[in-house]
Amino acid sequence: MDKHPTSVNVELQLERLAAEIANLRYDALAEFIGHLQQQILAQSKGDMAKGREKLAAELLKASNHLAFTETYVEAAWTISKPHMQ
Repeated sequence: MDKHPTSVNVELQLERLAAEIANLRYDALAEFIGHLQQQILAQSKGDMAKGREKLAAELLKASNHLAFTETYVEAAWTISKPHMQ
């Protein structure tokens, strides 16, 4: 297994899946977080459209935090990229 792969095995228990995702190279991790953020945002919009305002608001907060997380991981990639082999 690569030290910092760019993909994960999706047939895993959640704890193992989290470990695999956390081990991704930071650019791939940031991309994954971006996709996750978009999915959560879409769920928020769907719940808002169905009148589930409290649920939509909480999912929107989660989406916003993921967007911030993506930028932090992108910054980590910028720092680590020159040192990758």
